[in-house]
Amino acid sequence: MATARPQVQDSWDMFKQKVDTAHSGIASATITVSAEATDVRTLTVQVTDALGASIAQQVLLDVIVYTTAAATALATTGGSTGIASTAGVTIVTVTAKKVFKMQTTAAGLLTLTWTDTGTESVAVGVWLPNGKLIITAAFANA
Repeated sequence: MATARPQVQDSWDMFKQKVDTAHSGIASATITVSAEATDVRTLTVQVTDALGASIAQQVLLDVIVYTTAAATALATTGGSTGIASTAGVTIVTVTAKKVFKMQTTAAGLLTLTWTDTGTESVAVGVWLPNGKLIITAAFANA
């Protein structure tokens, strides 16, 4: 007669549930900012789960251009052309060159370009659906 081992199965089920939960929820994002090339920088946003893995789903984000990484004021100008999405889509521009509703690709990726022929210092913030702000350090084109 076989003996059931419910404690081992229960432990495995709890572990699997924790891993599945961690992977299914949006926890954070990473933002990388490229060096300037002819007045343009590329910003890459990757939404991640609690384990740091990329989210494989479309995610709605608020993207805001601030004066500093303290996120206390909107950018003064918002660059000469400002933000444009190259992977993912802009759903709506809320405030020209400063506040946007955007959607990532199905891989949780948003690729943006920042164009500024001037030298305005800005920090780009991404508000996640969970209310967390991920923001770049301040940068300016030369």
